[in-house]
Amino acid sequence: MSLRIGTFRSLPIDQRSLATWLSPADVAHLVDVSLRHPDAGCLVVNGYSNNTLLKTRDPNWAVLGYKPRDNAHDHRDLRRKGIDVDGPDRGDWEWPEHGGSHARAPERPARKS
Repeated sequence: MSLRIGTFRSLPIDQRSLATWLSPADVAHLVDVSLRHPDAGCLVVNGYSNNTLLKTRDPNWAVLGYKPRDNAHDHRDLRRKGIDVDGPDRGDWEWPEHGGSHARAPERPARKS
């Protein structure tokens, strides 16, 4: 079983985490159903809460019986912290902070053996 954990924090902290947040209660539920599954095989599961801005649903959630309950949208008061959650680009999935600086770095040539 491989769990791909999103933004695991007690509360979402930025625009990106409004989509990728995984609450403490939901991570406990995800780990619990993963450990109790009788025959997971080689399963990869994305760990997110039930976020309004989540752009994907993991089909393996149903296999495990994972039913996330928390929603980062309930914590949209991020604007009080100076984070623009309503800007015109906020409908897009790709924010500059996705992937970090390495995503903008040129690729290195393949090593010669």
